[in-house]
Amino acid sequence: MSFKKKIILNICVSFGIILLLGVALFFLNSKIQNKTEQITEAKRDLNFRSQISESITLLRNESEQV
Repeated sequence: MSFKKKIILNICVSFGIILLLGVALFFLNSKIQNKTEQITEAKRDLNFRSQISESITLLRNESEQV
């Protein structure tokens, strides 16, 4: 194998690895964004439920005082 062919082969292999890593990073980024959205939605839901729980507690305390 000539020197020129070895260089071309090395460049092609390097480019292929970089391409695969780029695709993997793209999919990882997509999954991370999806999980971030799910966590944000869960936090909102938890906040809402916490407010409801506090409201129920206040109503119970007020009803006991009456």
